[in-house]
Amino acid sequence: MPTPFTHRFEVGWGDLDFNGHMRNTAYLNLAATVRMLYFQSQGFEMPEFERLRFGPVVLKDEVEYFREAAAPAGARRHRTGGAQR
Repeated sequence: MPTPFTHRFEVGWGDLDFNGHMRNTAYLNLAATVRMLYFQSQGFEMPEFERLRFGPVVLKDEVEYFREAAAPAGARRHRTGGAQR
């Protein structure tokens, strides 16, 4: 079985809704970024797609939530700037 491609991201304030949940559009933006990072890891960077005059085409993106995800044990949250309360 092949090793899954993974990449770690930091979630910013703008990625979250009022309840602290990641917004749908933030998930989809990260999916697009991971897609291109995967291609880069396989030797297909943007200049190569441009040279070959083709690239990935996404026909549909869909997000389905089964339950709320909790932060993994030991996860740290960082706060930068702003007033401390």
